[in-house]
Amino acid sequence: MTKNIYLPFGEGPRSCIRERLGLMQSLAGLAAVLSCYSVEPAPQTVRHPRVDPTSNGVQSVIGGLPLMFKLRSK
Repeated sequence: MTKNIYLPFGEGPRSCIRERLGLMQSLAGLAAVLSCYSVEPAPQTVRHPRVDPTSNGVQSVIGGLPLMFKLRSK
Protein backbone atom coordinates (compact mmCIF):
# COMPACT_ATOMS: atom_id res chain seq x y z
CA MET A 1 0.00 0.00 0.00
CA THR A 2 1.29 3.46 -0.87
CA LYS A 3 2.05 5.82 1.97
CA ASN A 4 0.51 9.32 2.15
CA ILE A 5 -2.11 8.70 -0.56
CA TYR A 6 -4.48 11.49 0.53
CA LEU A 7 -3.24 14.28 2.69
CA PRO A 8 -4.78 17.65 1.81
CA PHE A 9 -1.66 19.57 2.84
CA GLY A 10 0.54 16.76 1.59
CA GLU A 11 4.09 15.76 2.27
CA GLY A 12 7.09 15.84 0.01
CA PRO A 13 7.30 17.94 -3.15
CA ARG A 14 3.57 18.74 -3.20
CA SER A 15 3.35 19.96 0.38
CA CYS A 16 1.41 23.09 1.20
CA ILE A 17 3.51 26.23 0.73
CA ARG A 18 1.67 27.98 3.56
CA GLU A 19 3.03 25.49 6.08
CA ARG A 20 6.55 26.78 5.48
CA LEU A 21 5.36 30.40 5.44
CA GLY A 22 3.59 29.92 8.77
CA LEU A 23 6.70 28.37 10.30
CA MET A 24 8.86 31.27 9.05
CA GLN A 25 6.41 33.86 10.41
CA SER A 26 6.24 32.11 13.79
CA LEU A 27 10.03 32.02 14.06
CA ALA A 28 10.33 35.68 13.01
CA GLY A 29 7.78 36.68 15.66
CA LEU A 30 9.56 34.66 18.33
CA ALA A 31 12.90 36.20 17.35
CA ALA A 32 11.38 39.70 17.58
CA VAL A 33 10.06 39.04 21.10
CA LEU A 34 13.29 37.39 22.30
CA SER A 35 15.38 40.29 20.96
CA CYS A 36 13.60 42.60 23.43
CA TYR A 37 12.98 40.26 26.39
CA SER A 38 14.84 37.66 28.42
CA VAL A 39 12.81 34.62 29.43
CA GLU A 40 13.29 32.99 32.83
CA PRO A 41 11.34 30.43 34.85
CA ALA A 42 8.96 32.02 37.35
CA PRO A 43 9.35 31.26 41.08
CA GLN A 44 6.29 28.96 40.94
CA THR A 45 7.57 26.99 37.92
CA VAL A 46 7.69 23.25 38.62
CA ARG A 47 11.15 21.71 38.23
CA HIS A 48 9.91 18.54 36.48
CA PRO A 49 6.61 19.40 34.72
CA ARG A 50 4.21 16.60 33.81
CA VAL A 51 2.95 16.35 30.24
CA ASP A 52 -0.80 15.92 29.80
CA PRO A 53 -1.29 12.50 28.15
CA THR A 54 -4.73 13.49 26.81
CA SER A 55 -3.51 16.48 24.78
CA ASN A 56 -4.00 16.19 21.03
CA GLY A 57 -1.41 17.30 18.49
CA VAL A 58 0.68 19.57 20.68
CA GLN A 59 2.12 18.55 24.04
CA SER A 60 0.74 20.52 26.94
CA VAL A 61 2.01 20.70 30.49
CA ILE A 62 -0.43 20.01 33.31
CA GLY A 63 -1.01 23.32 35.12
CA GLY A 64 0.84 25.33 32.46
CA LEU A 65 4.42 26.55 32.47
CA PRO A 66 4.78 29.97 34.14
CA LEU A 67 7.57 32.13 32.71
CA MET A 68 8.86 35.63 33.41
CA PHE A 69 9.68 38.03 30.58
CA LYS A 70 12.19 40.70 31.60
CA LEU A 71 12.85 43.69 29.35
CA ARG A 72 16.43 43.69 28.06
CA SER A 73 18.46 46.83 28.57
CA LYS A 74 19.64 48.45 25.35
